[in-house]
Amino acid sequence: MIEIVATLIGILAGIVGTFLSVQGHMRSVRKDYQARLDAEFQRQADAKVKEYAAQRDFEHLKRHHEQLKALVLELQKDEEALKDEVLELKVLSKGAFARIEQIAARLEGGNTGGTPRQ
Repeated sequence: MIEIVATLIGILAGIVGTFLSVQGHMRSVRKDYQARLDAEFQRQADAKVKEYAAQRDFEHLKRHHEQLKALVLELQKDEEALKDEVLELKVLSKGAFARIEQIAARLEGGNTGGTPRQ
């Protein structure tokens, strides 16, 4: 009878030891799973932050591109206006130069077209 009780106590101790071992292993597995889950959530959160930052940077660059495009168009308009003004000044200067040549030719030729000045 003592042998049976000793065997039953041995079996019971084995069952308790196995249960405690399995319970410890399950805690370890649960901790590992939770750590991997937390790491995945953190990775996804970091990815969202990076996506937001990239989108913000893209929008920032897009706005700058639009501003630069508008400035280039404005500069092109200013360039056209300056070209027109330069052309007008060239025409005026050529006309003034031609008039000065006419006056100089009259003075050299002595023909003033009227009474001589004194």
